[in-house]
Amino acid sequence: MKENIRGDRKLIAIVFTDIAGFTELTSKDEDGALELVEYQRDTLKPIVDKYNGTWLKEIGDGLLLTFDAVINAVNCCIEIQRMSKEVEGLNLRISVHVGEVFQTKNDIYGDDVNIASRIETYSPVGGIAISESVELSLQRKAEYQTVCIGSPMLKGVSREIKIFTIISHDLPKPALQHIEDNLVQFEALPETGAKEIQTSIAVLPFINISGKQDDEFFADGMTDAIITNLSKVDSLRVISRTSAMHYKNTGKRVPEIADELKVDYLVEGSIIAYLGQVQINVNLLDAKMDQQIWSNVYERDLQKVLSILREVSEEIMDGIKSKLTPQDKLRLQQPELSRSINPEAYRLYLKGRQARQRKDQESMNQAQGYLQKSIELDPTHAPSYAEIALNQILMGAFGYITINSRLRETIFGHAEQALNLNSSTSEAYTALALAAEFIDHDQEQAEKLAQHAVVLNPGNSESIQEHAFILGRMGKFESSIQKMEMTISLDPLSIPAQNGLAYIFFYQEKYHSTIERMRGLLELDSSHYLAKLMISLSLTALDNYEHALMELDSLSQTQANINTISHQGYILAKMAQNDSANQIISRIQQDYQNDPLLEFSVALVYAGMGEKDLSFNWLNKSQEKYGFIYRDKTIGEDFRMKELKEDLRFKNLIYT
Repeated sequence: MKENIRGDRKLIAIVFTDIAGFTELTSKDEDGALELVEYQRDTLKPIVDKYNGTWLKEIGDGLLLTFDAVINAVNCCIEIQRMSKEVEGLNLRISVHVGEVFQTKNDIYGDDVNIASRIETYSPVGGIAISESVELSLQRKAEYQTVCIGSPMLKGVSREIKIFTIISHDLPKPALQHIEDNLVQFEALPETGAKEIQTSIAVLPFINISGKQDDEFFADGMTDAIITNLSKVDSLRVISRTSAMHYKNTGKRVPEIADELKVDYLVEGSIIAYLGQVQINVNLLDAKMDQQIWSNVYERDLQKVLSILREVSEEIMDGIKSKLTPQDKLRLQQPELSRSINPEAYRLYLKGRQARQRKDQESMNQAQGYLQKSIELDPTHAPSYAEIALNQILMGAFGYITINSRLRETIFGHAEQALNLNSSTSEAYTALALAAEFIDHDQEQAEKLAQHAVVLNPGNSESIQEHAFILGRMGKFESSIQKMEMTISLDPLSIPAQNGLAYIFFYQEKYHSTIERMRGLLELDSSHYLAKLMISLSLTALDNYEHALMELDSLSQTQANINTISHQGYILAKMAQNDSANQIISRIQQDYQNDPLLEFSVALVYAGMGEKDLSFNWLNKSQEKYGFIYRDKTIGEDFRMKELKEDLRFKNLIYT
């Protein structure tokens, strides 16, 4: 009789283990890696036997174990991690999940096996990640403490899986629990911008020699990566990607570019990928003299391309006679730069990053798809997780998706995974800062996290700008303006960087200054949506309703959305044109049924009418629907809500 291939259906605890950094160890010391696997087998098997576990199989450097009792599985894993601390190189990630499987003599099958495997990547090194089913078993046992890290999307898993880590028994806390510890190595750094920066440099867009479109993304991505790496050097002013990309395919000469960007040095180069290899040519130029300082050619296996970045950065610093501080060297010593990459995963990461930076809804949706595919192909690439988290919170802040507790879990889960993989991922901290403000409504924590992001990468204009916005919304205008001026210095050709100061003026209630600056931006870009909206808002704050309405007319024709339409309704209400305002309310309800701003927008128009009860009814609907008032921590500073501010109902909505 043939053996039942499906096996017996059984509810068991499933354990996966993996040695962090094993691939890198193998490339450096193959014999040592094999010895480590053998030592793991000899040392861990008796522990598994002690807790009545089954040593089902070895998967490379990893293990698949099963247990009939979940508590035995957890205690076994705790003892394994305690023992592994004493063994150099045995840096384990462990996951535990309880589920139904089909079990044969030598293997197990089923969806829950896949879930247990996917959870393992979310374990801190030296820690234990568990599913909600395991966490429920531990809830009644006081000696076990856990913390939720979110519900990230797991490859091949259709249902939501909430993931926890065990933080008792001397196990490591997740990265977010160790913010201060992660950054203590940088505590001697001065406040970014406090000292005068002596040297400035721009990295011009690298030329794609092959002419293939996929390689174009790769060339732009390499430009971006070198900019990102150099910006970690505190003594350099590195022009951001946005401004640098203005010179893609330009015919301008080096001295002209240097004058426009106000830089001392330029980096230019070319890239070609072929047969799994990549060749990168890099030139460092004295910008004002238009003279080459040095040139180098780097050839690598495509999987090792990131290793070039550190070499390029260090050679550039040597070329401009600038010394790296210990803190600079610490920032440049990223694990990302020494690891092998999946070329397709990295290409998708680059496409996702570029799409996110366009900041329109369609592009950011595309970015989400690219980035999700990237981590499916390479679940150990920290920047991809950080980009997903940043993309999601920005989509929420822009009103493209609903901000709620579920989104929070997803954002925190991806950010935490990025920090588990690389604790110096500054973009993860920027995402967490925005989530702290817009979801947790904790501006102090938001400011702290934003500052951490800047400390980790002092030349990242996006991180500095978001820090400036948070400071502005907190009313710390002097610091905010200083940060925004730094952003403009790093990104002089970026319109978003230029309009940042206008936003700060708006927060300060300097409406005339806001209008003046936004009109200057319209001279550069006549279709700039936010400039037109901010002018209208400023005119409204000055009670100049007619001109405010006129500013919206052009937007209504070409760039109408719930923000512009609701503001139009508010203005009409303030002008006592209630019939027209009510028509706006009907339009909002009809055209924006699934928009997370619907309830707030209707409440806004009613606030303009002076209909407090109706306004609060709609704010309560938002509270009931989403568990929050959209952007409820910032609408307290929204002048359009001034009629409601002194009402106790408003304060309760915001602060409870």
